[in-house]
Amino acid sequence: MPTTRTLPAAQTICAILLCCSLAAVAADAPPRITNPTQPANGVETLVLEEQWRRGGEDDELFFGLVVQACPGSGGEIFLLDAQLNEVMVLSADGELLRTIGREGEGPGEFRRAGDLMLTTDGNVGVVQRMPGAIVLLTPDGLPAGTVLPGDPTTGGRDYLSGAQAVAGGLVLSGAHMTRTETGRLRRNFISLYGLDGIERREYFGLDDDFDFSAQSFREVDQYFPGEGRWDVAPDGRVFVAASRQDYLVTVFSPDGGPVALIGRDYESRPRDRETLDRLEAAWKAGRRYARFGVEQEFAALEADIVRLEVRGDELWVLPSRGLHDQPPGVLQTWDVFTSEGLFDRQVALRAPGDGTRDRVILLDDDRALVVSGFQDARDAFTGAGGKDDEDDLDYATPVEVITYATR
Repeated sequence: MPTTRTLPAAQTICAILLCCSLAAVAADAPPRITNPTQPANGVETLVLEEQWRRGGEDDELFFGLVVQACPGSGGEIFLLDAQLNEVMVLSADGELLRTIGREGEGPGEFRRAGDLMLTTDGNVGVVQRMPGAIVLLTPDGLPAGTVLPGDPTTGGRDYLSGAQAVAGGLVLSGAHMTRTETGRLRRNFISLYGLDGIERREYFGLDDDFDFSAQSFREVDQYFPGEGRWDVAPDGRVFVAASRQDYLVTVFSPDGGPVALIGRDYESRPRDRETLDRLEAAWKAGRRYARFGVEQEFAALEADIVRLEVRGDELWVLPSRGLHDQPPGVLQTWDVFTSEGLFDRQVALRAPGDGTRDRVILLDDDRALVVSGFQDARDAFTGAGGKDDEDDLDYATPVEVITYATR
């Protein structure tokens, strides 16, 4: 990945003065750094050079739905397959070293896997969505414990969508869910937890009351940045895309208070008909529609921020237009902000594929991974592909995992 640029002295001074002036106007509010539409240093094109690929029609290695990947300390890559409910460990050259974890409820086993992380002591953590749990494994696959977040005395259940390891604990996203007389009360959260499963502090949270007797819901009322729209910096700060239709990232201190708001001028992108049809199909294939007949009114606009990542001392943000409106040969274009919150540059990732349907994972400073056929696999897995036979998981294009050098 490109190295961090040093800001000119004048820009740094302006950023400091901006923060100070904003703090003076609203002492109780975090400073808001608003950037223009265009970055200070233009667009940088990063040509991805293929290293190897696995999967596809002619490979003995089969992938179901690869949802996450993490680089190991020795160059190996851990891949979480949510359909197969297992973690594949591939060498730096793409050879399958071993498979760890499996579907079940015993030690080292999990169901409904949704995310993957590596802990500070080198173990592998699999996020089980429901009931929420972090299933820990050694890199060799031995059970290493389970973190069960939540308070068992309340009678509720926790759902988890993501996890990041920090010193002495975990930052988790998910929801505390408790049944009510008419439905379910859900407290969505991004919080710090100890390894004992006890919540230490909440960074960001929203309440959502799901009433089984309701006839319809609106997508815009249900937004929560639980998957891919938050990250943790090495110093413990938490970055959250808190609003759906506002290009704005809230920065929380390790102690939990908001310390900055980083954004830029941005025009929300309208959704196309294909996207709306796919969302409608996925909703009608789900349990809410099947059990209660509840309709969903989907938003006419894409969420402004699709993903965000903290990379070194920079904030990388993938906006909706950086995902969809790309020239031929460009998978995605990310916005990059400096440690002072200034819009420094955009990075266009040039490689074959379709950034709207393939999953792109930035592994480390030197490698990126692309899950080709990801959207087709997810549509088939969730029922959004419109197939009548739920057991028919034959995809038009078999899933391939491709790694690229980004130097």
